[in-house]
Amino acid sequence: MGKQGRRKQRQRRKQQPLATGDAVNYNSSNSTSSGSSSSSAVHKLRHADPKIRHAALIALQATAFQPSSKPHSNPHHQRVALPVLQAVREQVLDSDLECSAVAAECLVLYLQQQQQEQNSEESKAHSKHAQQREEATASWSTVLLGRLDQCYNQIKEAQQGTAEPSTSVKKRIKAWLAVTTSCAHALCLLIETNGSALEQILLQRQKFCQILFGLLELLDDATAALYAARCMHSALDENRELADTVVLAYLNSNVWKRWLENATSDKAIMVQLHLVGSIVNLYQLVEHGRSEHQLLEDILLTYGIASSTSTNTAAVMSVAVSPTPSIPSTPEGLLTRTMKSIDLEYVTSLEVDFRSARELYESQQHDAQLEEEIIQKVNDRKEPAREIARRQKKLHDEEEQAKRKRLEEQADIDMEDVEEEIMESQTTSRGKFTKHEKDGEQAMDEVLSVWNDRIQPLQLSLEIMANLFTCWIPRDDEMVDESPMTESKNRLQQELQRQQKGLELARLVQQLIQINEHINNDTPMSPDIDETITKACACMTNCVLSNSLGEPDYASVWVLFSDMVRRLCSTSSSNNAQEASIEGLLGNMAVLVQRQPQVVRNEDLEFLHSFLSVGCGPESMKSAISVLSVAIAQATSSTMISLTETAVGKLTQTFVELLSNIQTHPSTVLEVLNAFMDWYGQDDFFPQTFDNLKVLEAMERSLNKFQSTATTFTPEEEEILYNTEQFLEYKRTQ
Repeated sequence: MGKQGRRKQRQRRKQQPLATGDAVNYNSSNSTSSGSSSSSAVHKLRHADPKIRHAALIALQATAFQPSSKPHSNPHHQRVALPVLQAVREQVLDSDLECSAVAAECLVLYLQQQQQEQNSEESKAHSKHAQQREEATASWSTVLLGRLDQCYNQIKEAQQGTAEPSTSVKKRIKAWLAVTTSCAHALCLLIETNGSALEQILLQRQKFCQILFGLLELLDDATAALYAARCMHSALDENRELADTVVLAYLNSNVWKRWLENATSDKAIMVQLHLVGSIVNLYQLVEHGRSEHQLLEDILLTYGIASSTSTNTAAVMSVAVSPTPSIPSTPEGLLTRTMKSIDLEYVTSLEVDFRSARELYESQQHDAQLEEEIIQKVNDRKEPAREIARRQKKLHDEEEQAKRKRLEEQADIDMEDVEEEIMESQTTSRGKFTKHEKDGEQAMDEVLSVWNDRIQPLQLSLEIMANLFTCWIPRDDEMVDESPMTESKNRLQQELQRQQKGLELARLVQQLIQINEHINNDTPMSPDIDETITKACACMTNCVLSNSLGEPDYASVWVLFSDMVRRLCSTSSSNNAQEASIEGLLGNMAVLVQRQPQVVRNEDLEFLHSFLSVGCGPESMKSAISVLSVAIAQATSSTMISLTETAVGKLTQTFVELLSNIQTHPSTVLEVLNAFMDWYGQDDFFPQTFDNLKVLEAMERSLNKFQSTATTFTPEEEEILYNTEQFLEYKRTQ
């Protein structure tokens, strides 16, 4: 009886899930079962046998830490308990390297889950829980950094032997390399999502830099180096303390030359991009005029945009920095190359490959489902195995006899061929297929891997370029030079203007929108293209705001964007992706007209006026009104548009109707109020139109509506409302 009782208890423990229980309530009376299952998981994770620890980690990786989990979609979802997380974290330092690598991968999956929750709208209701999790995971940075230090020392020690390491040494290096990759990936996610973890890293920033630069100088594996470079890139974002450490101790490191001069794979290109992004972050944070600032500028000119006018950086730094040998005389920089890495033909061919792979996968899934149904029917009949074998043998014999009879009737076929075909038939019937069908899911993964290797460098390049342009965007407390014709004193900015990078960006936006129109929305390429369009438009905005667009290019970019908006609006079909493209284009046009109002034409005013009556998203409406507002207000100095009282009256009437419409979005109303203040703040700007269309009364009603609501406004919105109130008081006294 005793043995049976213990056996039943073991069976019950096996049936319990490995890791459940809410982290917040695992000590409460409502979580007794989850607490017991958590303790069971913790016990397995801390078992003396490494095989049991490894099996427990694999089970966690396949269940509780799966990225597909959606905790907020199910109110009864049980999160991974904190004791389990702590036990997994401990296994990162496990002496068994397989356990250590899997434990770090579990942390990666968990942090990716947390990142998805933070980006979701539902995460706002779980802010307290997210804060608790952030505090609990902040200490992981110290553990991961310590493990990476061990990895560096072990790999370095193993490589210091003979020129050709033995098989056992290669195996040892490979095991430590797997741990390095997983730990560096987890540290990346911590830096990008957990501010408390970054603060702990800053307390030991010397060690942080020493480990990362040591790994980048030591490693030949591009995947592990990718996460090390990404850690540095993310940590340097607006981090002056860390930037000072890197500039003083590691700016002359051989790491920059080692990786920036050689790129043998797609992963290596991503390493290069993250290193260039790190240089851009340092360039932002180092004071202008320092010798290090000059050196950083030379590196960006040499590698980022490949200027032929850049000075010899070998004279500035001890390590020679020169263009790659494979790109002589006038090379293209890394950022330029990646921005030209995608075209319509390439994306279309990949889309065809993905559709074929998906059709194969769906067909295989359908076959698998049919097979399961047949097996279920056979099981439901409860037919004895002997009867099944007899029936299958009978069918097999009948098929062979029919085939033999058919082949023997053909007189021109040799009997040896008959025997050979029968033998092939028998081999196939026993399940030994000579030709295997490709797995559909694997085929889809292969296509997506090729796609990611092309689109991810492009997106990262756009982010780096946008970050670079912000170096020259004036702050609010600085004097803003509105003239794009002022010559920049910065060599890097001059080179960007000379190479017409702004016009290249505009053409890239046009190309991406054309690609988006030709591919279907049901493929994974479509959301990636949408995201890339958004990044490209943001980069274009920073280019204009930083005065990095050459004077002749303003009109070209304006015509390019306005024509694209017209074409997108003229299509009969409309979708979210198309509306997002229109929104991005109009946002860029609003920035362009603020920098140079002369680019607006009469036909543009007419089109934008008709665009307001079509009905579109609030951001698109806001941008269109902003373009009209600036163009009309600056029309006195423009040579391309001519204002008449009739034209201004029609626009004013449309704006008044927008103010009177209760369905108009608040952001649109505020933009209209801004436009009216810009126009009619000038006493000689068609005063009769202002009185006849009762603009004052419409503005008063809108202001009263805002003041009667309990909505919290942003500082910018509060400023508009305050200016509107002052404007109305001024107009009443006239």
